[in-house]
Amino acid sequence: MKFQSDIFINASRNDNAPVSILEAFASGLPVITTAAGGVPEIVEQEVTGLPSEVGDWQGLAENLVRLLRQQA
Repeated sequence: MKFQSDIFINASRNDNAPVSILEAFASGLPVITTAAGGVPEIVEQEVTGLPSEVGDWQGLAENLVRLLRQQA
């Protein structure tokens, strides 16, 4: 079975070394994430992804809707 993705979403509350985000970058996927642990070290707002604060699920959802609208 083969899976394809258009967007990578990381909703972690605690993430010190998010290899999955690096893999998403390598795959060319846009990244929506929380700013947990070490995430702010690799995800720059509006440059390499759309981070939101940990626990801000509305912000995470708003970033997803924004990206979906841009892709449409």
